[in-house]
Amino acid sequence: KDQPKQNLDYALAGRRDYKQLYSQAKDRLEKELKKNAWLNSYASNTERRSHAQERLKHLDMLIAEQETLEKNFKLGKYTFIKRNSYSDDVIREWIENDEDFIKEFIQA
Repeated sequence: KDQPKQNLDYALAGRRDYKQLYSQAKDRLEKELKKNAWLNSYASNTERRSHAQERLKHLDMLIAEQETLEKNFKLGKYTFIKRNSYSDDVIREWIENDEDFIKEFIQA
C-alpha cells in the first residue's frame, strides 16, 4: 500500500538530486569560464572554451530533462510508479518496447 508513495518519493528525490548536481556543475563551469584568465586570454584555448560552452548547453538540457520528469511524476503521467510490484512479463515488455534503452544499453 505504501510502496507506490515510496516509489514516487524516491523518483522525485532522485530528480531533485540530479538537478542539484547538474546545476552545481553548470555554476562551476560558468565561473571557470568567467574567471580563468589562462582559459580566456590565450588563443590556443579556443577549443577548450568551445568545449566548455558545449558542456554548458548539455547541462542545461539535462536540467530541463530532470524538471520535465519531475513535473510528469507529479502529474501522474507514469503509471508504473503507482504499482506495488511488477511481473517479469511487464519488465520484459518495457525493455523490448523501449527503443532508447535498446540502442543505448543492449546494442552498445
